[in-house]
Amino acid sequence: MTVMLDLRPEVEARLRDKAAASGLDLPAYLQKLAERDAAGAERDAAIMTDEEEEERLHHGILRGLVDEAAGRVKPLAQVVAEARQKHGFPETWPFGGEAAK
Repeated sequence: MTVMLDLRPEVEARLRDKAAASGLDLPAYLQKLAERDAAGAERDAAIMTDEEEEERLHHGILRGLVDEAAGRVKPLAQVVAEARQKHGFPETWPFGGEAAK
């Protein structure tokens, strides 16, 4: 699968630097990050530096883009409707007094 990303130049440069430091080209590095994230590799957010937290957020965004491109995401309205049907929740769930649009 091919995923197109429109990264800010400074983000792309930082990722290219990290890829080079790992001995990988950018696509291989992004693949490695996606695989690591998909496997559930998480670090304790309480001890992360700001740079590490920013990198983790970028990985999460990348994972979301990959999942969307692969058709592994559903619209929120669909998830809510399925939960209502499966569990018998009222039409107002989870929005209080307002039904989901």
